[in-house]
Amino acid sequence: MDLVTDHAIVESTNFDIYNLRNMLRIRYSIAIFLVFSALLGPAGAWQNPPTIVFETLTRDFGNVTLGDDLKFVFKFINKGQGTLEIKSVEPG
Repeated sequence: MDLVTDHAIVESTNFDIYNLRNMLRIRYSIAIFLVFSALLGPAGAWQNPPTIVFETLTRDFGNVTLGDDLKFVFKFINKGQGTLEIKSVEPG
């Protein structure tokens, strides 16, 4: 009789560990989903994304002397429906 009782206790413990692992997997899955949802933003933002269109992509200044002050304005417009955010600009 003791063997049957001990075996039942072991099965019960294994079952609880299995359930615990599944619960942790579900919690991690939910946490990952929430993080990605927060990073991607609302679903509508991807349906109407911003689209940047430049008037010209390059500017050839020709022969330049060292010390010359060169300036050029790259004109662009947002042809998309979403809000266009420019977070940084770097010279090429």
